[in-house]
Amino acid sequence: MIQSFQLFGLTVSTYWLMFVFGLIGIAVLTIVRRKRYRLSVPKCLIFTVMMAILGLLGAKILYVLENIETVKLVGLKIGGLSFYGSVWLIMLLMPAAGLLLKLRPLESLDAAAPGVAIMIGFMRVGCFFNGCCGGRTVRTVTGSYTYPTQMIESIGDFIILFLLLVWEKRDGHEGKLYPGFLVLYGILRFIVEFMRDTPKGLWGFSNGNWYSLLSFVIGIAYLIYRWVSGRSHKKPI
Repeated sequence: MIQSFQLFGLTVSTYWLMFVFGLIGIAVLTIVRRKRYRLSVPKCLIFTVMMAILGLLGAKILYVLENIETVKLVGLKIGGLSFYGSVWLIMLLMPAAGLLLKLRPLESLDAAAPGVAIMIGFMRVGCFFNGCCGGRTVRTVTGSYTYPTQMIESIGDFIILFLLLVWEKRDGHEGKLYPGFLVLYGILRFIVEFMRDTPKGLWGFSNGNWYSLLSFVIGIAYLIYRWVSGRSHKKPI
C-alpha cells in the first residue's frame, strides 16, 4: 500500500489526494452540466464546495456515532469516515443549500447525484492505497486471497456514475436521479459488504449491509411514489 509519497519535499497522503481528485471531478461534472441547471461557473464551484462540506460532515458524524467509545478514548481525528453519512446528509440538506443558488430542491439532488458517485469512486481508490476498508482473506489449497473490495466498489461507483449521466439526458428523469443513485449504490454496497472484513451481526449483516438496505428502500419507495403519482395525473384517452 502507498499511504503517502514525497512531492517537492512535502508528504502527500494518497487518501486525501483522491479526495482532491473527487472534488475536481464534482466541479468538472457540474460545470459541464451547468446549462441544464442554469448555473454559472462560479455557482458551480460554490455548489461543489457545498457538497464537499456536507459530504465530509456527514461522513464524520456517522463515523463518530459508529465508533463513539473509541472516539472518547483517543479523541477526534481527521481520518475516519463513513461514506453513508455523506450520502444521507447530502440527501437531507442539499435541497435547502441549493436554494441559495436558486435551484429547486429536487434539482439540487439531481445535480448532486453524479457528484456523490464520482467522489465515493475516487475515495475508494484512496482506501485501497491507504490499506483501509479491505476485504476478507480467503484461504485456499494454493494459498490465501484477499478480496480487493475497495477497487471492486470503485469500479461499481463509476458504472453508477455512467448510468446516472445517461439517465439524466432522458426526459422524465427530473427528481429521480438521487433516488436512483440510492437504489444502485445500495445494491452495490450490499454485495460488497459480504466481501469486506467488517464485523457481522444479525443474519451475517454488517452495518454497511443495513445501511444499504435502508438506502435501497428509500430510493425504491420514492421512485414507486413518483411512478404512481405520475400515472394518477395522466388523463384517460
